[in-house]
Order: sequence, then C-alpha cells, then structure tokens
Amino acid sequence: MNQGPALPPVEPIDVPRFHANQFRVAASPTEVTILCESQIVGRSAQGETQIGAAPAVQLGMSPAAAKELNLILKDIIATYEKDFGEIRTPFIVEMERG
Repeated sequence: MNQGPALPPVEPIDVPRFHANQFRVAASPTEVTILCESQIVGRSAQGETQIGAAPAVQLGMSPAAAKELNLILKDIIATYEKDFGEIRTPFIVEMERG
C-alpha cells in the first residue's frame, strides 16, 4: 500500500469539520444543493436498535462550481482507485445498471 510522503505539520484552520457518508442532492438552473448526512445509530420507542441519518451540513453552490468540484473529485477518486483498487458500493452498482 502506497502511503506517499509524510505530510509536514500545519497549523489547523479555524473552521468547522464535518463527516458525511450519505448525500441528498437538489438542483435548479441556478443552484446545486448538497445535504451531507452522517449515519447514526439510535433506539426506537420500543427499544429496538435503528440506523438512520442525521444532517451534518448543507452546501450550496452554482452549477459551474459544482462542475468544477466534480472534476476535482473525479481526479481524486481516479488516483485513489489506482493506488487501492476500484470502489464498489450498492449505489454505484445500481447506477451503473441504469
């Protein structure tokens, strides 16, 4: 596994940090909105374990910025898959089937 060169220490920037593993996307001719969610585990009123999602952050951007982000992410994923292998998820498989 190629871990690359060690990164130099840096001063952290003072902005919130969020983790998301689920997304909801809405678009209009002038805006793309991405609702980033994190998986959570909780209990129902009956005491049963449930898995759900909690919104973490909402990102809004122009379609042009979304296209630029798409190109950046494609490059990052291509490099990751070259180093570590293809990423496969149920969602990816379903999207590829059409």
